[in-house]
Amino acid sequence: MKTKWLPTLTIGLIILLFFTGVSAETTSEPEIQPNLEAAEAYLEAQMRRHGFKGMAAAITQGDEIIYLSGFGSAGGGQPIAPQTPFFIGSVSKSFTALAVMQLVDQGLVDLDSPVQTYLPWFTTLDHASSSQITVRHLLNQTSGLSNSSFRRPRITAETTLEESVRHLSQAQLTAEPGTQFNYFNPNYNVLAQVVEAVSGMSFNRYLVENIFEPLEMEHSFVDRASAENAGLATGYSFFFGMTIPRQQPFYPAEIPAGFIISSAEDMAHYMIAQVNDGSFNQKAILSPAAVAVMHAAPADVPGDYAMGWIVQESNGLKTIRHNGAVETFYADVILLPEHALGITLLLNQNAMLPQLTTYNSLADGLIDTLLEQQPARGGLSLRLIYVLLSALVIYDLVRHVLLIIKLAQGWEADLTQSKFKGVMGIFFQHLLLPTLFILIIVMMIAAAGINAARVTFLYQILDLTLWLVLSSILSIIEALIKFRWWRVHKTADSAMG
Repeated sequence: MKTKWLPTLTIGLIILLFFTGVSAETTSEPEIQPNLEAAEAYLEAQMRRHGFKGMAAAITQGDEIIYLSGFGSAGGGQPIAPQTPFFIGSVSKSFTALAVMQLVDQGLVDLDSPVQTYLPWFTTLDHASSSQITVRHLLNQTSGLSNSSFRRPRITAETTLEESVRHLSQAQLTAEPGTQFNYFNPNYNVLAQVVEAVSGMSFNRYLVENIFEPLEMEHSFVDRASAENAGLATGYSFFFGMTIPRQQPFYPAEIPAGFIISSAEDMAHYMIAQVNDGSFNQKAILSPAAVAVMHAAPADVPGDYAMGWIVQESNGLKTIRHNGAVETFYADVILLPEHALGITLLLNQNAMLPQLTTYNSLADGLIDTLLEQQPARGGLSLRLIYVLLSALVIYDLVRHVLLIIKLAQGWEADLTQSKFKGVMGIFFQHLLLPTLFILIIVMMIAAAGINAARVTFLYQILDLTLWLVLSSILSIIEALIKFRWWRVHKTADSAMG
């Protein structure tokens, strides 16, 4: 009897599986088809609208590169290409996190072990709390260290990675490890030192052999000379809307936190591995479990910082992203796991204004365009912003010049009609701005160090700095003229009395 019913049972199972498969196929949600034509038109329009010097873009889906392009100039008469190297700024942190998680996969690093397990000499000013800082805390930026309590020594091109980590012996914790998020670049320098101690090789060599080479990232570098030989893009600063070429500083000690150099094509390979559970071109560089841990923010600490990635939700869509900014370059890398999409934007110009008003909106607009969700504008027009800023600066400087002429020619009328009288009046009318400007510089140096102040005033807000300097000088001239004639007026009054 069993033999008699076996063929019928087998046929029935085959029919059942067939219809189950058909049903699953017809009811599963179809894979989204990104609108690449609209995306390219959008990027070209934003290049013109904002006056960008150069940009490279990469879009991946699943295990494929579906879009690669370069726009504008890399400097020296060379166009931007998908292979053009760019500084990627703090996107470098995700590479450092990946390196650490590879060692976790191999059983060589335990996320919840203290850092001193691997670096016995590691310490902060609070020796007891230092022993409580774990590898996981560093990755999640919950070490308790922060910029507010650490006056960091100047980092130069000669500073070594170990020296930058040993600087932390002068850092004071602002929170118990594991209890509070504070974005702190040196956390990732410490992680790189852990990689060196555990792997027995330099961090740079580790990146090349364990990440760049397996991912076929042939235009990614950890030294400037190699990047320049491969056509490193020239960096630019914005100056009242114009882009002016600047020499991008390079700090080898800061590679783990912000100075990896890569290209749009190479970042496409990197994104494919990130959205495909750690695999690229049938090669696994990380386990799916480790990728999941790296892409998840800690549940017990407020914030959205995972491990070298920021996990957010926008319009109901989960994004895993990180941007990066150095003096003259900007990068944005975004993963959309629900659609297996990866997006990289690399720009060879940077300043504070576009960071505040444009870059995030540029990337968000590209997402909207790809998914055909809504019309995208890409943020406020930088051209318009800089036109308005330039008009304000011209108005202010002309006003100062005319006032100086007026004071020189008709000082007495202006002095007697002034709302304020005497030295204090002169101070509040003409010396308050210069005084505040100097105080801001001093406070920034005290809080963040000379290097941070240099980057801010000479790169990020170069045009605003020049305006404030000129306006302050003219204000001081006004004050000197007024003070001189005030003394003459006072002396004359005393003589008459």
